[in-house]
Amino acid sequence: MAEDRALPQNTEAERSLLGMVMERNDLLFEVVHIVAKSDFYEPANGEIYTLMRDMIETSREAKPITLLHDLSQNADIGGITTSEYLNRMLNEAPAGLGDPVYVARTLARTVRDLAMRRRFIAITTSHLDEAYSAPATISAADIEARYSAEISGLFTTVKEAGMVPIGDLEDGVVNEVQASLRGDTRRGLSSGLRAFDELNGALLPGRLISIAGASGSGKTALAWQIARYVGQEQTVLFNSIEMDGSELATREMSAETGISSERIDRADLSNDEFYALDGTVKKHRSLKLYVDSSKTPTVGTIRGRAMRLKRLKGLSLLVIDHLRYIKHPDRRLDIFEAMHDNLQLLNAVADDLGIPILLICQLKASYGADLKVGASIREPNVGDIFNGAVVEQESDNLNILHREEYMLARRKPTEQAALLEWDNRMHSVRGKAKLLLNKRRSGPGFGERTVGFHASSQRFSDEIPSAFALA
Repeated sequence: MAEDRALPQNTEAERSLLGMVMERNDLLFEVVHIVAKSDFYEPANGEIYTLMRDMIETSREAKPITLLHDLSQNADIGGITTSEYLNRMLNEAPAGLGDPVYVARTLARTVRDLAMRRRFIAITTSHLDEAYSAPATISAADIEARYSAEISGLFTTVKEAGMVPIGDLEDGVVNEVQASLRGDTRRGLSSGLRAFDELNGALLPGRLISIAGASGSGKTALAWQIARYVGQEQTVLFNSIEMDGSELATREMSAETGISSERIDRADLSNDEFYALDGTVKKHRSLKLYVDSSKTPTVGTIRGRAMRLKRLKGLSLLVIDHLRYIKHPDRRLDIFEAMHDNLQLLNAVADDLGIPILLICQLKASYGADLKVGASIREPNVGDIFNGAVVEQESDNLNILHREEYMLARRKPTEQAALLEWDNRMHSVRGKAKLLLNKRRSGPGFGERTVGFHASSQRFSDEIPSAFALA
């Protein structure tokens, strides 16, 4: 009989998981969506997990000495004190078994699976007893119906599984539209750039909007400009994986004051220029724009930090710069498989947090490499994006930023005949950039817009410089 058997559990796996999180607090964000307090067989382990989660998510360090402040130090856990138990966990944290993120997730899934088995056994045993002893007024069909209902509820509800009646979905859209019409809220976010909004529509919750471009084309500048615009009223998290946060800050101050980044870096400033910089800092204090420049994060750590900011300040937009720098915990995957998995995970993050994600992607290094000096520059397409087929497949919207001026400037010919043609072409594209829409799930699937690009300030505008305006 089931009651004669020990319930499935693995307290060693529980301690190992807690020890890993205690040793490396950032691992919490890799497992917090997998395992919960109630999944731990040993009640003390569940209490310790909850305390560590609350501390780490509020930016406090969770170590044995800090955990003891909120735990009963004289408690007896398996014959040892709380302090001894915490240090035992830390000492038993598995090491040398491969990628810590992969190991932590595996342990978390083990703890979760065993907890689900125990719940399954409890439900099954309860209804088995009922089948043995229920009075004749309760039919077998009644017992089976209650059993089926509980088992279904054990794993997920219909809505939690993503299956929502169409009427409920339409109600949600109508309510959002009505609130927008009343002026209570705006449905989705504006980028602040009319051309971008015309191509992409509003930046809606749950959407993954990708912007691809050649290295140096200005894709980070475009994403930053959008983040800065939204950050005037809504909270934005800008994950600057490639560029250090101080570099973004310097670029922003340069754009605002007209002082070159190089001179700011060298501190080659007059008194008036210094005060201009200081004034810019004060003006930007009101921006709700946060920068995370952690290097080689996983989607899990990005999600965890975004969740923390959402709880503390609210969150309306997440920007990630860029896809290729996101690490995958499973090192056995090649770069293409890892990118595919990361894109699917980012889609889930957008849904979970209920926000749009703006994702920067890179063109292949080979784009433009075969072009001859002085030749016309073809516009890039999906095939020029690194792992472009997958990026297109997983993105709700896919934009490519193209600046022919930038590409031509790198191919200035030396021959006089070619130089004249090159100069004419440069004159026609100077100060311009093209936004090429290659995919949009909820609207026209393609299109393009020409916008102005101001190299000195790294800003895009809907106004093309008059001297170079299109005929």
